[in-house]
Amino acid sequence: MSGFWYEPQDPAFFTAAGGQASLGEIYQAARDASLYVDNTFAAQAAMERAYDDRNDRIFDLTGEKLDNPYRMGWRGIDQQARDREAGVWEGPLQSAVSSWQGRVRELAGRRPELAAELMPTRSIEEDALALTRDAD
Repeated sequence: MSGFWYEPQDPAFFTAAGGQASLGEIYQAARDASLYVDNTFAAQAAMERAYDDRNDRIFDLTGEKLDNPYRMGWRGIDQQARDREAGVWEGPLQSAVSSWQGRVRELAGRRPELAAELMPTRSIEEDALALTRDAD
């Protein structure tokens, strides 16, 4: 037989920091910290998420779906050879990022009324830094 003899002193949502948070919010904060701060690949994950967020915004504005350059993988060996011969080979990631930037510039050219929102003054790197700062 078991039972309890007193009421808990602190409500279930009390936090050590003195605030209130649901279990879901605590989980999300711990998950974000583990992904974007306390991880060997935290910078990579933050950049990938920043591109995802920017791509979602572009899709909402234009209906165009852009690929995330941090998830595109390696281009074909033959394309890399052609780029090297042309003297423009940058490496797979830089090439994917350059291609993404070109697509955004192209969209901004087709939709000048959205140019300021498609190409904000804040860089993707600043967005990734904000993600890590908010996760910490």
